[in-house]
Amino acid sequence: MGKSKIDFSSEEFERKKRKVKYTSFLFVLLTLGVNIFAWFAYVTSASLQIDASVAAWDVVFTDDSGQTTNTAIINIHKMLPGMEPYSRKFRVRNQGEVAADFNYVVKSIELFGKVTKIEEESNEQVINDLKNKYPFSVSFVSPKNSLDIEETINFEVKVDWNYDSEDVIYYKLDDNYEYDSTLKYYVLDNNMYTEAIVDSSNFLALRDSLYLDKDSADSYFGEKCGEYESRTKNACLKLKLDMIVQQRK
Repeated sequence: MGKSKIDFSSEEFERKKRKVKYTSFLFVLLTLGVNIFAWFAYVTSASLQIDASVAAWDVVFTDDSGQTTNTAIINIHKMLPGMEPYSRKFRVRNQGEVAADFNYVVKSIELFGKVTKIEEESNEQVINDLKNKYPFSVSFVSPKNSLDIEETINFEVKVDWNYDSEDVIYYKLDDNYEYDSTLKYYVLDNNMYTEAIVDSSNFLALRDSLYLDKDSADSYFGEKCGEYESRTKNACLKLKLDMIVQQRK
C-alpha cells in the first residue's frame, strides 16, 4: 500500500496550515502572558517589601478645646495694659514608631487689622520681636523640642501686658505706628535717648529711628486696640502659627 501524496493546492492543506499558525500564535500569547504576570508579581512583591520597611508615622495636635489641628490661630480680645494674662495650650502627641522633633513657625501677625511684614525676617527674629518689641509680650513655651515614641508635650502661647515697670523701657517704632501729636518721641544717640522734634510732616521719614517710652507705648497701643475692637468687634492681635513635627534622622 503506497504513501498518499499531499495535494499542496487542496483546501485541506490550507486549513491545516491556518491551524498551525493559530496554534503558534496562541503559544506566543501564552508565553508573553506568563512573563507579564511574573513581572507584575515581582514589582508588587518589591513594593510590599519597601512599604514594610517604612515606620508608621502618626502625630496628633490637639488644642485646648479638643479640636485636632496643626495650625494655631490666636485671637486676643480686650488688649490693654494690665490685662489678664492670655494662655492657649496645644497637646502634641507622637503616636508613631520613630522619635521626632517639634517646632513652630509664625506665619502671620495682625495688629488692629494691619498685617505686619515678616517675610524678610527669620522665624527666630519674628519670635524675638513678639516677645520684646511691643509693650505687650508674646511668648511660646514648650518643655522641650524632642518627642520620643508615644510621648506627649504641651505647647503654650502666652500674652502678657504688664502695666507697671520699675525700669525705663523704650520701644522702637515700626510701621504699626502712626503719628500722634500727644506723644513724645525719642532718638537713640550714643546710648542716650533724647527727645526728637517730630510733627506730621516729618514723622514717616523719621519713624524707623524713633522710640517711645513704655508709658507712651502703653497709651498708644491701649487706645488703638480699644478703638479697633469697639469699631470692628475683631481681635486686636491675631497670630497664625504652623506646628511642625519631623522624624528624627
